[in-house]
Parts: sequence; C-alpha cells; structure tokens
Amino acid sequence: MGAFDNRTLIYLNYHTEAYAFFTPKVTKYKLLALRLDEQDKVIEIVQRDMHDIRTTPKVKDKTPSASPSPNWLNEILGNIGRFNSPK
Repeated sequence: MGAFDNRTLIYLNYHTEAYAFFTPKVTKYKLLALRLDEQDKVIEIVQRDMHDIRTTPKVKDKTPSASPSPNWLNEILGNIGRFNSPK
C-alpha cells in the first residue's frame, strides 16, 4: 500500500484498555484496506493486525510559552488573593 488516494478505502478497528493513570494500551487492532480500480472493483485487499503495529519514537521538542515555567507550588500559591470572595 502506498499513499492515500480516492481509490483506497480503509477500515480500522481497535480496542484500548487503561488502568488508573497509566497510558492506555492497544489490546486489539485490525485494519482492512481495499484498493479499487477505475470501475470501482476491488483489485487489492490488505489486512493488518497487532503483529504489524510499529511504534514511532516520540519527539521530545517542547513548544515554548511566553510565561516562565511554573511548578505545581507556583500554580497553587500564584492564585491566592487573585479572586475576590463573594460579598
């Protein structure tokens, strides 16, 4: 299979499980791709499953922000007195 075009239909089905605060994990994965000719007849069928999944490395670049990087303590203490109490 190559790049996407208007002659390829892709059906994707996957299931994930997550426990507490851990990153969700893919437990089931199925992909079906149908390539069609000019008369809309199927000329190729491609199936993929869990064994065909490849992970890509995460990019560690960060988007800079205009404000200094606060930690959790700055977040909590920075809001003290910021909001008016109801009168």
